Amino acid sequence: MGQRRWCHHSSSKDAFPGSKGSGIEYQSVGGYQNFLMTESLPYAVPRNQNSPMSPPYGLYPELISGTAFTAPRNSNYYTWTYRKYPSVSQLSRLDDGGGGIYRKYKGSKNFYATSTASTSAEGVTPEPYRFKATEQAQGLGDRQVDWIDSLFTIAYHKGAACGVYDFHKNMSSEGRVFMHHDADVMLLPRENVLNIRTELGVLRAGPREMVLLPRGIKFTVDKVEDGRARGYFLENYGAPFKIPDLGPIGITSGLAHPRHFRAPTASAVEGEDDQQRQLELISKFNGSMYLSRLNKTPYDVVGWFGNYYPTVYDLGLFMAINTVTYDHPDPSIGVMSEFMGLLYGGYDAKQGFEPGCSSIHNKLSPHGPDRATAVGSSNDGQPERYHGTLAFMWESDEAWIPTEQALGVLKDDTYIDCWVGDGGDEQWERWGGLEVAVEKPSAAADEGHEEVLSATVKFLGRDIPRSRVENVFKGALGGFVLLNAVMIPLVVPKLSRRYRGPPYLPSTAKSLDAIFNRLLPRSGVTPAKSTFLDLGSGDGRLVIAAASKGNFCRAAGIELNPWLVLLSKIKACTTSGVGVAPHFYWGNAFDAGLIRKIDPQVVTLYGRPGDGVMSKYGEVLEEALSSKGGIVISNKFGIPGWGQRLIGEVEGVKMYKIPPPQQHDGDGTNDAATERERMKVVVSLWMLASHRMLPLRAATGLARLQHPCRIRKIRYFCSTASRLPLTMFTEDQELLRSTVRTFANDVIGPLVSKMDEESCMDDSLVQALFDNGFMGMEIEASRGGSELGFVEALIAIEEISRVDPAVGAMIDIHNTLDTEIDPSDTVGAFAISEAGAGSDAFALKTTATKVPGGWTINGDKLWISNSREAGLFLLFATVDRSLGHKGITAFLLPKYEGGAGGSVREGFTIGPPEKKLGIKASSTCPLNFDNVFLPDNSLLGEVGEGYKVAMSLLNEGRIGIAAQMLGIAKAAIGHSIRYMSERKQFDRSLLDFQGMRFQLAELQAEIYAAHLLVYNAAALKIMVDRGELASKDINLECSAAKLKASRVAEEAASKGIDWLGGVGYTKDYPSRSCIGTQRSGRSMRVRPIYNWRPLRRR
Repeated sequence: MGQRRWCHHSSSKDAFPGSKGSGIEYQSVGGYQNFLMTESLPYAVPRNQNSPMSPPYGLYPELISGTAFTAPRNSNYYTWTYRKYPSVSQLSRLDDGGGGIYRKYKGSKNFYATSTASTSAEGVTPEPYRFKATEQAQGLGDRQVDWIDSLFTIAYHKGAACGVYDFHKNMSSEGRVFMHHDADVMLLPRENVLNIRTELGVLRAGPREMVLLPRGIKFTVDKVEDGRARGYFLENYGAPFKIPDLGPIGITSGLAHPRHFRAPTASAVEGEDDQQRQLELISKFNGSMYLSRLNKTPYDVVGWFGNYYPTVYDLGLFMAINTVTYDHPDPSIGVMSEFMGLLYGGYDAKQGFEPGCSSIHNKLSPHGPDRATAVGSSNDGQPERYHGTLAFMWESDEAWIPTEQALGVLKDDTYIDCWVGDGGDEQWERWGGLEVAVEKPSAAADEGHEEVLSATVKFLGRDIPRSRVENVFKGALGGFVLLNAVMIPLVVPKLSRRYRGPPYLPSTAKSLDAIFNRLLPRSGVTPAKSTFLDLGSGDGRLVIAAASKGNFCRAAGIELNPWLVLLSKIKACTTSGVGVAPHFYWGNAFDAGLIRKIDPQVVTLYGRPGDGVMSKYGEVLEEALSSKGGIVISNKFGIPGWGQRLIGEVEGVKMYKIPPPQQHDGDGTNDAATERERMKVVVSLWMLASHRMLPLRAATGLARLQHPCRIRKIRYFCSTASRLPLTMFTEDQELLRSTVRTFANDVIGPLVSKMDEESCMDDSLVQALFDNGFMGMEIEASRGGSELGFVEALIAIEEISRVDPAVGAMIDIHNTLDTEIDPSDTVGAFAISEAGAGSDAFALKTTATKVPGGWTINGDKLWISNSREAGLFLLFATVDRSLGHKGITAFLLPKYEGGAGGSVREGFTIGPPEKKLGIKASSTCPLNFDNVFLPDNSLLGEVGEGYKVAMSLLNEGRIGIAAQMLGIAKAAIGHSIRYMSERKQFDRSLLDFQGMRFQLAELQAEIYAAHLLVYNAAALKIMVDRGELASKDINLECSAAKLKASRVAEEAASKGIDWLGGVGYTKDYPSRSCIGTQRSGRSMRVRPIYNWRPLRRR
């Protein structure tokens, strides 16, 4: 076959990795226009002939051609199929009266009738167009149709047509099949995952993936998950799609690689029921739609080989290699005509361009971002990395012609407004990676500035001069404090325990659950058609939750405090997984006109008792919503006079129905000053945090915003940390490192020797870890955590492990478990290891037996870290040993009955701690379970899926252990350098000898290498959390980081003892360096045992 590459694949019963439970098991094989061979029955594809006289299993050989038979070999596309029935025999007459096989189909009214013969250029203009998403158009976002009837063509020319789909029904449930005679089809899913069954096998594709379906191949499109499926489609009437030539650099990387395309495997099997009902075949032929009947399934291919097949490609694997930096995102006037769409995220170069929207800019027509966006995108010569968004363009040398139906239903008539009148007079302020266009308010809008400042001074007390507070207020509140507000629980632990979130929004997690999961489903409101509005939106968390979880068509918040509006916009820009773009308005939450303009169907509000706020809200909502009605959700204080409207209540959260046009009696007063009053405590808390953290820097100011300003536009870049070398950290992270190091030296240091000798953790230290925010560092402040990032947590683990690895281990384990459980004031422990189930972690003998109301646990656990201090255990037990790892189930086991202070759970005992060589303060005990009862709500996840919980924590645990080992290594070399600088030989310190310096340099290089691996793995883990990578994709990097850091810790401790000589071998030598070195030597010996053995990692 010359240069052609062949790949053979046989299907098995394993589902394709990453599938989301459609019930269809399938596999795929990699390649694009390569020659592939696949079969669902052994030897279904003949090995000697393409069309043998007697194919195996009585199959019928049939050739599907994508090009002429006479096309040159390097551009000849075809596939031999071996199927049960000839394609022609699958067709039947449309009726019994001798009629034909095909008739015109009129169901797809918006699927434009175009083909290669469509050459008319009528309607082409240089006018730029933008089209709304289907869910924003009347009558398109809620149609009960399947994929084929949902197709809506937006634009076309003689070589292509494109548009959107938005469907609710599955084609398979309607018994429908589609085939395109004229064009190859490209699909770009935007919402939901598609399950596409083709003649050659099954494919699955979700958002961020692209589907290519060659002409002439029948297929059915279904959605996998609940809700609607939305996306874009393209019909290509020209030559087949080709991958661009990679060039000499792209041979190994860059652009798209054929191996990343997933082709289906043959899925039909012998004995499968071929026909349960008659099917409809919808075909597009020469620009027209036809209907025919199938009396046999077209999905009967048992084997195939060739280079003409459908594929799926993950667009996240595409890499554009380019050395060009830019001044703004889109400076060109291109010769090509472009159709653009947005799959998710935001595209700042076009204001108001949201997922599902599309635009047309024909050849050489001026277009691009407005001036504000261009300024916001400028940089200092360094390339920028964008994430959390995906836009695409279909470019052609032919002008795109918008269809009449798109111009009539979807056209956005306000598109030109984002350019017209763009005089560039915005005032832009910038700090870090944030660019904000502000509008200085009038004196009337600026009222309250002095009032809030005075309240802040009063709150802070006399020990802080007013001038300092004013500088902080003017300089830092707009920039530094907002960007670093997540550090408040760490530096102001006592206040953070008092103020766990915005005022009067207690227990945010419970409120969110009550609103979105328990109240709204019974309200009669359809979120996908509704607008959500939060009055007094604070820092925006409720609006962002509605945008991501509620699946509303729009989510908005109104807040009087301009700084909170800014913070909300920052959080919205940096929050992954937001379904729609949240909107935040600076204004009075009592402004009925503004509420009416937003036009909400669901309104949430929170107030305080006794001040008339709720009554005032009632009057405003009555005025704003009575014409159309809606749902109002408030906190436990309720709305006076609305008792008759209460239709639901969960955990103190009340839901009211406003039926139009009903009136009520209210007694509200108050005005905008009430809202300002409510924000004083939060502002003061930020002031105090800023003063304690960086008073000098805050005084100079990072933002230089002199007054509260109306926020017009905001743009968030990738943080500075992503552009720094891995051996460097941002200023905020360095500040955190300094803070943690001070805590470790001053608080932990004096206790280390005592804890090491007594082999137990000091109780006061455990409480100090909670008080200072080290336990639950990555958890949201609303749940009691410190709301820091994963890198910040590693910094803390590393710095504390330099002083005492036992404390670092406790923090690491607790923070790893906090990703699965709610943080609390008790330590968590991970209970999985048993005798015989160490390296083979899933060979468990501890059993969980189902009993009425719960489960009974029996068995033993060994080597459980934190077990003495822990009040909550993440326990793994098997419900059926015969099922292997699929019988393992996860439970949450509280140590005490009825919470802390109660009696130890009956049947549960903790054995004496093991006497270890190192990390002695970290308790390691056996656990015994003798008919321990756990209620049903103790189950974590589903029965039999405990192994998934364990594996999801594995990589994070590896990186955390690597950070511990890195801290041990840095401590060992630090102790060694300190000792050698003091110890003299031949009137010179040991550090002055070149031979010693050589050894130190080599060891330092190894520590740097371990450091790079650890924080590279951390960066990859963050990408997994954002959904940019799968957890399994980073197993190698996480294992390598742990292995390297462990070996470096061992080498540093061992050489440190060698360098110290005899004193390094003793425990009682008074030198801190000697004690620290030998302690490091003992502690690092745990590294071959932690988190399974390094031999397995290798």
